Amino acid sequence: MKDCDIAINALDFKDETPFVFDEICKEQNIPVLHPYNFGWAGFMSIVKPDGLQLSQLNKSSDSPIGFELKVADYVTGYGAFWHDSKEWLEKIVETYKEEKDILPPPQLAIASWITAGFCVTAMYNLATGKEVKYFPKFYLSSLLEDRN
Repeated sequence: MKDCDIAINALDFKDETPFVFDEICKEQNIPVLHPYNFGWAGFMSIVKPDGLQLSQLNKSSDSPIGFELKVADYVTGYGAFWHDSKEWLEKIVETYKEEKDILPPPQLAIASWITAGFCVTAMYNLATGKEVKYFPKFYLSSLLEDRN
């Protein structure tokens, strides 16, 4: 990774591997894009090497398994704080918290396309020196939100 300018962490949270990946990128001063598929929505956050790390959402005693749901929970809390709640996502988070098994939020192709668009735009903006939002800020877009 020594010759990389940008990294994308799309690793599954089945163990510590995604956090180790981020730590390696941090040590090599590489910003990391974190894309997530939230069913009907795409989400992406960019972690700055010298900034807050996404892993800080995981308490030191918590397992990384189910981390995707912690990210979704973070997004709903962020929206509630700024009076921009995402009721559809809050419903997903609450439903999944009631599951007996640890499951990721639902994943649909449309969200993957939205998220891919975020990643391409972010890579272009980073490569050309344009402004981007760094974590704790993020990008979120859903077909479930009618802004007209």
